[in-house]
Amino acid sequence: MNDDGRNSFFDNMLKIGTPECAVFAGALAMALGLLLLLAIVVLVLAAILLSRAISKPIEDMSRGAMRLGKADYSVEFPESSLREIDTLSDSLEYAAGELERTEYMRRELVSNVGHDLRTPLTMIRGYAEVMRDIPGEVKPWNMQVIIDE
Repeated sequence: MNDDGRNSFFDNMLKIGTPECAVFAGALAMALGLLLLLAIVVLVLAAILLSRAISKPIEDMSRGAMRLGKADYSVEFPESSLREIDTLSDSLEYAAGELERTEYMRRELVSNVGHDLRTPLTMIRGYAEVMRDIPGEVKPWNMQVIIDE
């Protein structure tokens, strides 16, 4: 009872075993349960969003690496807010540039070797045709040109 002789809710609530205490304890338990449920829902949503933020750039890089494996050197790898994924992206872009440069050098080498092989063959053919078509051109120095080539 308070000063005017009446029991207040809070006075009775503090007395264990009173009906008011049981009502307060039930309400408190329900509120804490709802807060716990809300916290779990928020944490699950945060985990889903975080996993998507991490996995999407990795999936994009995987698709880019597949294109790179098929000699598509124009592929660009996405930037990310995560340092490790940015490092991987930079490494893959560097590898793409080096592979493109290597492919260019390989094509140049094949072209140069092809040219270097055709030039002597053309000379040999020319000397052989001259010796075939012009009587008296089967001379030792003409034969030596063919042999040297």
